[in-house]
Amino acid sequence: NIPYIFQITFGSDITITGDDTLMCESDSLILTSSPAPDLEWFRNGVLIQGPNDDNTIAVLQPGNYTVRKGGIGCQSRTSEIYEVAFHPQPKAQFTIDDSLQCFRDHEIVVVNESTVVQGTVQSITWTTDSTDYPNVDTLNQVYSSANDYTIQLTIESDQGCFDSLTKAITIYPMPVAQFALDTTHLCERGNVFAIDYQGLISDGSIYKRWSFGDGDSSTTADDTTKSYTTFGSYTIRLELMSDFDCRDTIEQILTVH
Repeated sequence: NIPYIFQITFGSDITITGDDTLMCESDSLILTSSPAPDLEWFRNGVLIQGPNDDNTIAVLQPGNYTVRKGGIGCQSRTSEIYEVAFHPQPKAQFTIDDSLQCFRDHEIVVVNESTVVQGTVQSITWTTDSTDYPNVDTLNQVYSSANDYTIQLTIESDQGCFDSLTKAITIYPMPVAQFALDTTHLCERGNVFAIDYQGLISDGSIYKRWSFGDGDSSTTADDTTKSYTTFGSYTIRLELMSDFDCRDTIEQILTVH
């Protein structure tokens, strides 16, 4: 018996090419080898694809990649190592002072707190209500109407890696407190003021609180009447509160002569 010794030669006639040797964690990298039958792809020495005739592979992890073409004995070839490494992934993060606000006098304040373990965050872009706000660390946002909105922060590192984060906010509608009096001046004898309740809200429920200026109050009255026992000026006050504690108030002064 004559012993046969086979030697696998690295990198002799099969090679790997790629777009880069560094990639962002959220990206993929395409590696391409020389065309050959029965190709086997390895990452850190472990078979990850093949054998087949596919001479491309999508790389999603860092590591040392090689490709081996099939064959008998010395016809088998293994490529040189193609090393792939990750750029550090930036982490998009921000805080919102209050994501649930009533429409009147609202202001949403969002503060960028994004980080990257190595390198720098090169650019940031806020997106809300179909508008972009680039390179502002603190965004003060006021909306034109009550509604549900989102705020998205997109960041890019100095290595061209991206991350984004989206949070929801709600601007609640305001109740509108209003009522009408049939008159604001009556004589003391037999005075009866007619009050026409006209409060409203675009969405949700409202709760009312009346104060009639003489110590009398009500939380149930809609259209109502009011009489006073002595002459003088009185302030009728209506306060409306929504499900989300948004409030509106109106006052009218009437006089009993």
